[in-house]
Amino acid sequence: MSNDHWNTPPEVLDPIRAFSAIALDPCPNASSIVGADRVCEDGLAENWNEAAGLVFVNPPYSDVTPWIRRAAGEAARGVEVAVLLPADTSTRWFHDDLVARDKHHADAILYYRRRIRFLGAKGSPKFPSLLAYFGRDAAAFRDHFSPHGWVVWLKRRARRGRK
Repeated sequence: MSNDHWNTPPEVLDPIRAFSAIALDPCPNASSIVGADRVCEDGLAENWNEAAGLVFVNPPYSDVTPWIRRAAGEAARGVEVAVLLPADTSTRWFHDDLVARDKHHADAILYYRRRIRFLGAKGSPKFPSLLAYFGRDAAAFRDHFSPHGWVVWLKRRARRGRK
C-alpha cells in the first residue's frame, strides 16, 4: 500500500462512532467517509483542543511519528484521541512514542482481529492494524472494542497533565 490516501472503512468507523462521536478529523481527504463535525486543512498545525468529542486520526502511513506525538501531546491536555495505525511493533515509533513509559503514551491499544480492507485499496494490506486510544476512559474503550480484537490496557505511572 504505497498510497497514503486509503480511507477508513465503515467496519472500523461504525464501532468508533458507537463509542464516541467523531468531533475532528485532522487527516481528511476528498473521498473520506469519516464524517467528523470538523476537518483540518493542516492537522499537524491546527488546534485540536476545540474538539468537543473524539479526534479520529488515520494518518499517512509513510510518516506516522508526528501524528502519534501530536496525539499524545493533545491527550496530555485532555483531548480524547483515537489513532489508526499499522500494527508494527518492530518500529521505533511504536516503542519510543506509542508505548513509551517515560512520556505520555496511549492508554489502550486495540489489535484488530482481521486485516482491514481500506476503501480505495485493491485488497487488504500485508500488515495488521491497531487502534491506539489516548483518553480518560481506557476501561470503557477496552469493554467496547474487545469484540473487535485484543485490547491492551496500558497503565500510567503518573497522571501528569490529565484532567
